[in-house]
Amino acid sequence: MGDVYSQKQRIFRLAHTNIKNKNQKSNHLTSDFCFLRCMSLFDEMLTSISYFLLSTFYFELCMYLVVCFDVGFTLLDERTDAHTLISAVLTEVGHDIDATALRAAQQATGRWYHQRYHTLDNGDWSSDAAIRALWLQFYEHLFTTLDPRLDHAMLADRLISHYETPANWQIFPDVLPTLATLRERGVRIGVVSDWSSTLRPILHSTGLSRYLDFVVGSADSGYAKPLSDLYRLAVDRAQVPAHQIIHIGDSYYADVLGARAVGMDAALIDRHHRAPRTDCRVLHDLRELLE
Repeated sequence: MGDVYSQKQRIFRLAHTNIKNKNQKSNHLTSDFCFLRCMSLFDEMLTSISYFLLSTFYFELCMYLVVCFDVGFTLLDERTDAHTLISAVLTEVGHDIDATALRAAQQATGRWYHQRYHTLDNGDWSSDAAIRALWLQFYEHLFTTLDPRLDHAMLADRLISHYETPANWQIFPDVLPTLATLRERGVRIGVVSDWSSTLRPILHSTGLSRYLDFVVGSADSGYAKPLSDLYRLAVDRAQVPAHQIIHIGDSYYADVLGARAVGMDAALIDRHHRAPRTDCRVLHDLRELLE
């Protein structure tokens, strides 16, 4: 935009010089007058466009006073993927398991978990005790499918402990630039997450807590996604009307539907382009939120 205005000013000066030149023919003066009139109209058009763009930006910026994020696989990623981690734990205790068999067992257990998670009365994430019971059953299913002779309780303890350790988690590359820019723009930031009471120490250890105005965790609150009770707590902590909040997460069921139930807007983060076509905004990088 600045280059256009600079060029325009040079053209105006040139035209003005031409008009003052007594040796110019009248038809040249007429042409210069028409040219100046066109440039004046062009100036008005640029002003209108600039106003529209600024107004649009202002509207988008003010539309959401608060942005909420899910944590797992939205802000934080596993430092070691589940397959590699389980293989390492099995090797440590002296079990040599075929990689293909392990992946098959993981897929079967994933289907079991998916079906369980999408039940209306699911309270698996509503307390530390419930979360631990969930993972004990998860790993029992996994290791029994893999080899019934495995000590699934012992293996589950090792894996649960690992996931409760902050060192297991790392920040996605697009997260810190997004959070920093939102803070610079005066947008308040919160998290709404299905997580045990280890959530706050993990957020603190990874450095995310310094960007956050509030944290709503399922175990601490007693409510799990997608229950509206959990999202109402987020609205209360945000201290703004629900329609001025957008929530971003990696699950349509837990994040999008849950947030919409209380009047919040919602978007899906899909970094790997795996999500099917849906009726909400889909981000492939959190920095798209800033555009």
